Amino acid sequence: MDRGSSSRRVSCAPQVDELSHDTGRRNAGGTWEDREVILDRNWVSSRRPKDLPAFNREMMVLFSEERTKAGKYAAV
Repeated sequence: MDRGSSSRRVSCAPQVDELSHDTGRRNAGGTWEDREVILDRNWVSSRRPKDLPAFNREMMVLFSEERTKAGKYAAV
C-alpha cells in the first residue's frame, strides 16, 4: 500500500497482508480486515476475485455518492 492508505481500513488476500507484515500498509497506518469488501471514504478494497460482486456494488455506491456531492446526478 502507498501513503494513500494512511489511517484506512483495507481488505486484501491474507497472503498479501502476511507479506507486508512490517512494510507497506502497516507503515502507512492502514488496518487490515478479513472482509469481502470495505468502503472507507473514497477507497474500496476486497480480498479476491470471488469478492468482485461485492466490490462492484460498493464502487457503485461510491460513484453515486460522488455524483450526488457534485450535484450532477441524483443518488440511485
